[in-house]
Amino acid sequence: MQTRNYLLKLGLVFTLCIYSLIGHASISPPVIPVANRTDALTFNIDKRAVPNSLFIWRNVSGGEGSTNPVSDDDKAYYAGMSWVCLAANNDDTGACPSYPQWSIDSLSSIKLRFVEKKTLISKTLDLRGYNFSYSADQSGVGYAIYSPRNSGLTGPRGKKLSLYILGSEISKLPIGGVWQAKLILRQSSWAPTSVVATWTANITINLVDSNNIQIYLPDYNTATPTIDLGLKAVSAGVDASLTGRADVQACLYDGFNGQSDSYTITMSDPSSKDSNFYIKNSSTNTNSDLENKIRYDVYTSSPAAPSDISYQRLNGVGFVFRNINGSTVPRLTSLPNIPNPVYCTPWQFSLIARIPRKEVESGMYSGVLRIKFTPSTANF
Repeated sequence: MQTRNYLLKLGLVFTLCIYSLIGHASISPPVIPVANRTDALTFNIDKRAVPNSLFIWRNVSGGEGSTNPVSDDDKAYYAGMSWVCLAANNDDTGACPSYPQWSIDSLSSIKLRFVEKKTLISKTLDLRGYNFSYSADQSGVGYAIYSPRNSGLTGPRGKKLSLYILGSEISKLPIGGVWQAKLILRQSSWAPTSVVATWTANITINLVDSNNIQIYLPDYNTATPTIDLGLKAVSAGVDASLTGRADVQACLYDGFNGQSDSYTITMSDPSSKDSNFYIKNSSTNTNSDLENKIRYDVYTSSPAAPSDISYQRLNGVGFVFRNINGSTVPRLTSLPNIPNPVYCTPWQFSLIARIPRKEVESGMYSGVLRIKFTPSTANF
């Protein structure tokens, strides 16, 4: 009994294979072959300037026969193509009907899950698309990706596929970063229905949140803090001197989860006329024989060694940190105005002063230190 069932199954498979071969036997040699394809697509996008749409495929032919006029067999085969998903409910590779549907005439929808490379958070987006039959001299109206219908044209030569992501969907990605997805569609013939090719799109969206690029200071609740230099006398008499130091912890957020190639930073004193930094006496009664400004030095770490304050900086002179993505250890943190935790790059700077006490006038001293932070991805 078991042997008979086994033979019956073999016979059924053999019959189906013969039917498939017969159905396709009289098609002409292709002008455009039916073939597997794999495309790698990378889009660089600023979150504040999202395009209307991103095309994955745009009017790409799924194959075209060579007979002229077009034979009925070519019409049935090349112009009867459609594209379907691997599964109707698996957004890992694209969720849509997994078999051709003759009756669907509208734009189709594919649910595809994108994963941010560093945080591993995910977001499912809605892709739109259609296929259409085309003749030698014109194109037909759009049909759903998974519909095998042709448009009623005289002598349709084949089917073309267009697939895209609307800008409104891209805007749903919650944070900047490297968003990746893999879409797999099967190209299917009609009468008989058979998978003839596999189309794969490896999609990367480099999304920069330039509105939120910032120098985050975890010890302060503002981007414009008041920092006390802590000046105090360290000795008495003729050798009396004033010293002060402020160490500031910072984290550099590039709007891209710390995945920029480089950071450019410029530290400047808007009131300084030279390469130094100063705080100035704001008192009205000052002694003209004494100095009314105090010089301080600025030292910074590098992202590769955030606890090592060993680089002295000059007023208005920019410096570059390179290989950010490859040499630094980012920190996962929650930042204002960003819905999910993101990675920023730890960094420190120190303000250090030491001057002879007898050279400066007493009073209240203040100044402004500006820090300009420009990641390489700011030009997306």
